[in-house]
Amino acid sequence: MVEDGVALQRNPPSERGSGQAGEFSGVHWLLRRLGNRWTFPIIDTLRHGPMRFAKLKRALDPVSQRMLTLSLRKLEQDDLIYRQEIAGQPPQVTYGLTSLGIALVDRLTEFDAWLAAYQQLLVPGRN
Repeated sequence: MVEDGVALQRNPPSERGSGQAGEFSGVHWLLRRLGNRWTFPIIDTLRHGPMRFAKLKRALDPVSQRMLTLSLRKLEQDDLIYRQEIAGQPPQVTYGLTSLGIALVDRLTEFDAWLAAYQQLLVPGRN
């Protein structure tokens, strides 16, 4: 897989050694894959339920239409969100989280709780 001109490879568990640099390569791959400015805000917004494009754009202001479209396409390719077209005049498009996206939200919620519990150790002097 290539993203932004950089080859992203996930080492299979058999290639990972205990305590070696590649130990968390799966996490590195995930963060690199999802680590643009709008990915997590989109996922966080959609965790409350499906939304039409225009409402999602308003909720994520100041995201540009182009950046939102690109981010949504990437998330759809990764099977984290779905795109549902509703026939009509004009046609409507709704976005929502897939089961994989919901599972990611669950893990992110756990990670957020971990960060809250250990915030003082991770970033001294920060409340």
